Amino acid sequence: MIVAKLMGGLGNQMFQYALGRHLALKHGVPLKVDLDFLLRESRSVPDTTPHDYNLPHFHVAAEPSTVAETSVLKLPVARGWRRQLRRVQQMLAPGSLTHVLERGLAFDPRVLRAGPDVYLEGYWQSPRYFEPVAAQIRADFELRDGPDGRNAALLLDIADSEAVAVHVRRGDYITSPGAARVHGLCGLDYYEAALAEIARRVRVPRFFLFSDDPAWVQANLRVPGTATMITHNGPRPWEDLRLMRACRHFVIANSSFSWWGAWLSAAPGKIVIAPRRWALESGLNVATRHPPEWQTL
Repeated sequence: MIVAKLMGGLGNQMFQYALGRHLALKHGVPLKVDLDFLLRESRSVPDTTPHDYNLPHFHVAAEPSTVAETSVLKLPVARGWRRQLRRVQQMLAPGSLTHVLERGLAFDPRVLRAGPDVYLEGYWQSPRYFEPVAAQIRADFELRDGPDGRNAALLLDIADSEAVAVHVRRGDYITSPGAARVHGLCGLDYYEAALAEIARRVRVPRFFLFSDDPAWVQANLRVPGTATMITHNGPRPWEDLRLMRACRHFVIANSSFSWWGAWLSAAPGKIVIAPRRWALESGLNVATRHPPEWQTL
């Protein structure tokens, strides 16, 4: 059994699921997701943005884990003692879970050599963790329900144009001191350079703008062409993701959410522009986060 610990918003949950799904398929074992931190612990941690469990809106192949399946891994003891407890657990109950903890955000190939009974704790933000099963991951992240009328109409507009998804992430990158210290914002200079590059390479682009701060975008971002601001989906990020992935080209934020919108797109010859500086903390700026064909500015 593979258990993936879920943390963060929809984009982070998708990365965590994708690695777990790859290992589960590789070993022919079930995948489960640990929701304890996501739905309980994170809500009691100061300066942490609470998030909901959004993966059930997709065709994911995972069930929540039980307390019994993960309890030994969460004992409040020092790390060295926890390792000793795991050794005892493995002796008494062969096949019990081994804790695999992310060592950094750069791709770590050793993780893919993990066995069939592991507990994954990390963000795993690299497509290299699931490239061998990319087609399956794309299928898993198809939405279970069809679009409502407004989104269906927008999908027709997107299909009938050189649609460019532009994501501007602000939200907790401003309101949360912790997130602001770690991530920072993509400035207007980044967006203006990225939009100019799109306008240079795409003959008649039509821009679809996504943001958690649409008023700021409308007041500050100059778009070189026809633009549609998407504001109606509210607390349904999966619906915005459906619209994003239908676009042909992308200007993404330093956000795993728009990363997935761009990666899931099957448009031939798509242009994806991503920020070269993903975060203020230098350790979070890793080259293995993006596919090599994406352009960074």
